[in-house]
Amino acid sequence: MKLRLGATAFAVSLLAGLAAPLAEEVKIGVVLPMSGPAAATGISLRDGMRLALEEWNEKGGVQTGAGRETATMLVEDSQSRPEVGVAGAEKLLGRDEVDFLIGEGFHSSVSLAIMELSPQFETPMMSGQSIASAISEKIRADHDRYRRFFKANFNSDAYALALRDFTDMLIDDGAIPGEGRSLAFVVEETDAGAVFWNRCYEPFAVAR
Repeated sequence: MKLRLGATAFAVSLLAGLAAPLAEEVKIGVVLPMSGPAAATGISLRDGMRLALEEWNEKGGVQTGAGRETATMLVEDSQSRPEVGVAGAEKLLGRDEVDFLIGEGFHSSVSLAIMELSPQFETPMMSGQSIASAISEKIRADHDRYRRFFKANFNSDAYALALRDFTDMLIDDGAIPGEGRSLAFVVEETDAGAVFWNRCYEPFAVAR
């Protein structure tokens, strides 16, 4: 639950730094996979974020440059598809005029697409659980272009290296015995999964 609340809490902390007066209610837009293969995760993330907002509002609202204001959350469904996620983000930013956007809340591929909207809007944005290192690499390579976009989660490199080191430890401790051993790594065919393959399996195969 703490991980699910983290994105909203971080968004709220960033809103606190806004000096310009906001409307009577702070609007946080979120793009999540509410349908499709990752719907269960998207619904879980949405419920966690709602709980976080309820807790903030019970304490008097969000602290911004203009004082304390209540916050509300608007959600758009990405269906786990980048083009659908971008359309949802454009609606939240353009028609709904949210004060902050979390896009996307889960999929790295959708976040990579949504972050391309950042130069077009003054609205601060961030990814949620997306871990693909490509997000950080794009920000690092062109900080001015993506200066309003924040990456909230660890890079996929860190997860891949942790898995590789843990497997190394199991072999050194004899937990994976035998000569000519073979190991299977199952990764998803996504931006995040590609990093697991490149940073975990291939170096491990060479080293062993």
